[in-house]
Amino acid sequence: GDDWRTVPDLAAAVALVGSIGRRVFLGIGTAASAFAPLVEHWFLVRLVEARKLSLANHELVLGRGPFALADEIALLARHRIDLVVTKGSGGAATEAKLAAARAAKLPVVMIARPEIAAAQGGGSEAALAWIEALQDRATGRGGGHGGKLRPCSMFGCLSPRSPRWLCRSPRRSPRN
Repeated sequence: GDDWRTVPDLAAAVALVGSIGRRVFLGIGTAASAFAPLVEHWFLVRLVEARKLSLANHELVLGRGPFALADEIALLARHRIDLVVTKGSGGAATEAKLAAARAAKLPVVMIARPEIAAAQGGGSEAALAWIEALQDRATGRGGGHGGKLRPCSMFGCLSPRSPRWLCRSPRRSPRN
């Protein structure tokens, strides 16, 4: 059967990878640099765009999914991968990668999706606070206007950018 190990976050993935693999395929985007402390490992990192990573031993492969199963199997074999690390994002983008790991009988470290608590009660103000907290967590800082979402000047659309010409409401034309 499958040898998939779900971990709650990136730090747990780094700790687990250190004990189970040596040639690791990282399909987690730019978060790959978190594996820099594992200097005895070799990493194959797939990114959409080239960028410098702080990994001691790695090769970068560029591409945007979804990928064909045969290509994923060939990629894992060509680079002698013995462990796959991926995010539990679901969907077609990761499907072939997981099927290739299954076909090669490779263990997979799956980084779980972060839990997102829904705003409970409090109406629209609580919902706005929840959205702002998600925005801050995703970007590491607040958005425009001090991180506060506010209605655009024309239609009241929630946007960190309030000038009328940036409003994306389908109810307005570009010249309004």
